[in-house]
Amino acid sequence: MDSAAIVRGNHADRNRFAAPCSRCSVLIRPDCGIVHGSPSAARELLCTTCLALHFDHDADIPATTHGAAHWVTILVLGLTRDCWRCTRPVICVSGLYPHYPAAEFRHLITTQDQSGALLSVAATLLDRIGRRDITATIGRVYSRTLQAWTIAVTCPHCGALQGNFPVGEETMDRVLAAGITGLDVLGHVPCPTQEWQTIVYYPSFGSLGL
Repeated sequence: MDSAAIVRGNHADRNRFAAPCSRCSVLIRPDCGIVHGSPSAARELLCTTCLALHFDHDADIPATTHGAAHWVTILVLGLTRDCWRCTRPVICVSGLYPHYPAAEFRHLITTQDQSGALLSVAATLLDRIGRRDITATIGRVYSRTLQAWTIAVTCPHCGALQGNFPVGEETMDRVLAAGITGLDVLGHVPCPTQEWQTIVYYPSFGSLGL
């Protein structure tokens, strides 16, 4: 079957209710989503952007997704841990998650990547809601462990770098023990749909299954 015809909505069942997209959790208006999958298997509700990316991983993410909300609220999640040098508390960002996730959205997009790229994105989001107490501790620093420059959290008290890998390990431990509720909500951030979908599909960002 022609995939373009499916993306346009031909030969596909349409969703009759407002509900979040299974892949990106962006809210879809009634009669605008596409129900993807066979009746005998698990079916998902997809927005037109996620459906296009399902058939073509290199497809562009449009500025607006037809029939979907223009904004989505994102949770910036984190934890407070003791600085390895001065033992004083440091707030560390763990990852991003939709405030109203679809039932099928079962992964936390984490800040564990060595480059710290997602941590930089999280800092931008937190700056949007005025959490400069956190964003002031996030910046480009040289890691002796990695022997490379990276984006990471530094202790606001002594300036010591808080490694992305140790923070990622503690994040995993907390999520395995208590799920998303094991992490602190650092902020509810409004995010344009295109921006959030780009984060969800960015190939270098890691995720932690829930």
